[in-house]
Amino acid sequence: FEVEDAIPFNGALLHEAGVLTSFNSDDAELACRLNAEAAKAVKYGGVAPEEALKFVTLNPAKQLRVGDRIGSLDPGKDADFVIWSGPPLSTYSRAEQTWIDGRCYFSSERDAELRARASSERQRLVAKILAESVGEKGGEKGGEKGEGEGGDAADGEGAGEEPGGRWASRGGGRLPWVPASAALPTCLAAARGLYHDGSSAHNCTNGCCAAP
Repeated sequence: FEVEDAIPFNGALLHEAGVLTSFNSDDAELACRLNAEAAKAVKYGGVAPEEALKFVTLNPAKQLRVGDRIGSLDPGKDADFVIWSGPPLSTYSRAEQTWIDGRCYFSSERDAELRARASSERQRLVAKILAESVGEKGGEKGGEKGEGEGGDAADGEGAGEEPGGRWASRGGGRLPWVPASAALPTCLAAARGLYHDGSSAHNCTNGCCAAP
């Protein structure tokens, strides 16, 4: 009910009336993008961008009686600030650096390095797990084979027969994204994609591991 009659012009109207205006939120997600909320005062009320930015920086600091320490970039104040790739109120701008108490807590360049490192480690672990799974199943198949007989797969198809020959079996089922042939390295990308971008592990650009 507190916002039942709220309108986007509210901040601009208060500002024009001389009220020290600030925007805030008790929602953790919305509180992360108050700069976009401040931009609404520009769109819906024609407030100057410099003044709208104060709605989420200097004005709330003044209301909390800490304007002498934070809220603006001035000598002697706490060095809490963000470096944007463009205008702070633009939804197209990205945070390039975040500084708290004079220390850099986030850097887009450092973030890219850490993401690349995590991706490389993830790929290494996935490749190791897949290789071990295929190797273990290969040993089990070798132990089950009789003299001059093919392997007896749990689903009734041998690991070297079509259509089952394209897949490595484990337990009583198949791993349709783990080819038992030399095509394994070329298909690892599809399996890795399952862990970081939500893409289906059954997708493969060269068609070697399309799900049956």
